[in-house]
This record gives sequence, C-alpha cells and structure tokens, in this order.
Amino acid sequence: MRTTARTALVATAVLLSACGSGGVDLDAALLTADDLPDDVELMPVDAIELTGTIQSMALLLENVAYEPADCQDDPADPLRRHDVESAGMAAVSGDDVFVQAVYTGASIDDIAAIEDYYQRCREVTVSGEMAGQPVDLTIRTQVTGGPPVDADHVIALDSTTSADGVPDTLDHVVYLIDGSEGMFVAVTPESATFDLDELTVKALEKLRAAQG
Repeated sequence: MRTTARTALVATAVLLSACGSGGVDLDAALLTADDLPDDVELMPVDAIELTGTIQSMALLLENVAYEPADCQDDPADPLRRHDVESAGMAAVSGDDVFVQAVYTGASIDDIAAIEDYYQRCREVTVSGEMAGQPVDLTIRTQVTGGPPVDADHVIALDSTTSADGVPDTLDHVVYLIDGSEGMFVAVTPESATFDLDELTVKALEKLRAAQG
C-alpha cells in the first residue's frame, strides 16, 4: 500500500496543464535542491494539476465506482480550476515523494470549499480493478488545523486509506493561502525523508519572497 500511495502522489505530479504565471513569479516560490534533503531527485514542471487523495487513488484503478457517488468529482480543489495560474515541483527519494504547487487567484472561499467537500465526503469507498483484480479502497478524511505557520489561512487533511489484506496508510496534505496566492504541499505516508511541517514553513517563506 505504501508503494501504491507513492505511485498515486507521483501520478498527480505529472498531469500537466497549460497554465502560465502572472504577476508573481510562481517558479521562484517553489522549493529547490538547496531547500530539500540531500540526494533527492527533483521533478520541476511548468504547471501542475493536483487531485485530492480520493481522486489520486482512483487514478490507479480501472472501471472505477464511488460510494457516495456524488463524491466522485471534487469541485472544491482550487488546483483543478481552469482559471488559475500555477507552477509545481516534486522531489523523490526512494519511496518518499514531496509535492508542492503554488497558484494565483486564491481566497478564503478555497479553504471553505475544501472543508465543505470533506465534511460531505468524510468516508468514501472507491471500487475498481487493478491488474485485472477487484479492489475496494476506503478513504477516511479528517480536516485538521494544519502546521504552525502564519499564513492567512491554512487547512490540512489527514486521509487514511484502507484495503483488505494490506496495512492502512496515512496521507497528509496542506492547503494554505497567503495574500492572493495559494499553495498545496503533500508527502507520501510515513516519509523518512521529508518533514512536511518544516518544508511548509520553508515553502511559505519562498512564496513571500516571490511576492516581493
């Protein structure tokens, strides 16, 4: 399951969309090798489309069905809007993955919409097939306050993914808003390489430096 979660996070990091960057230099807001642990592989991209944990896991399956059915689409995720400009990167070390994305046009409405979606979709079952075998994944998500950063608004999601015959895994993702820019950061479960709280602090510092 840990490798599956790594694959899901990497998959979200390579779904590119044709977005440019506006007044803020979004690429300058991204973490670089100097900000990260030694010996990690960087995967910079011009723009990034990220999905939530539920949609990330569904990318691994064929013939997918959701229960509740209305949790299939996540209109609350600001990084899936067509009107945002964004930039992103991923860093990989073995099975550990860290992902960061920054985007323009952020507002408190983004946080409110994310919270509303996961209040409605606290527990979702995703059914489908992987390598011809039936798979049922249950994702339970809890909204938390996020790491101790002084951004204007911050929210974190702790999602536990369960499946028969394998240990549960935990995903931890953070959305934050500072000024009119937003940011998404995430790591693979139980990462031994990336400290999400520490990297969120660094990422906020870089975003503010890019804002000027």
